[in-house]
Amino acid sequence: MNIEIRKASEKEVPFLVRTIIDAEKSGTSILPYEKIFGLSEDETENILNSILKQNEEDCELSMDAFLVAFHDNKPIGAVSAWIEALNDVSSSVIKGNLLRQHLSMKNLINASKYWQNLQEVHFDIPVKSIQIGLVYVAEEARGNRLAEKLIKQQLEVLQKKINQKEEKVFVQVYHNNLSAIKAYNRIGFEIIETKENLDKNLLGVLPDTKKVLMQLINIKNE
Repeated sequence: MNIEIRKASEKEVPFLVRTIIDAEKSGTSILPYEKIFGLSEDETENILNSILKQNEEDCELSMDAFLVAFHDNKPIGAVSAWIEALNDVSSSVIKGNLLRQHLSMKNLINASKYWQNLQEVHFDIPVKSIQIGLVYVAEEARGNRLAEKLIKQQLEVLQKKINQKEEKVFVQVYHNNLSAIKAYNRIGFEIIETKENLDKNLLGVLPDTKKVLMQLINIKNE
């Protein structure tokens, strides 16, 4: 399969929206945006579409954070990644500010019910480290290790941006997403921390109540 990888443009925004939604579901039918903010999937798509076009840098909802893989000029995979707090503002703060701009007060009040529980499965990422965010490969392109190719190219791009290869690299994954964890293992990531919240308030809100933090220990070039 001939693959071309390039930076996302506004033309690919609908595909990026699908990338975010499928990645957030983590192999389940649960979309956290729907549950946390009280949105429908259509409403979620419209909000993500607007946020991506706004293209705020240094977070997972930035259009510029995505590399997209193409086959016959059709997008078939995407990965977001960024340098954490490159401009001294954390990605979670940037993402939160973007969501507040596009959500109603009713949505935000709905989210407040889950805030404390969500914080308990949140990982703080070291400043200036590389964060791998959302990863998606279309069903027809799976089995070609495309996600691995996209991640490795993201690392090359971002390591050049900060002019060093020694910078730490992290990714957060829901514990239930065994295929993703296996793919990260093949690249050279290892689980370094696990967080879990079994509060019934979170049941059915997230794809899994357990998350793992993985760090790139030794990149493998298989």
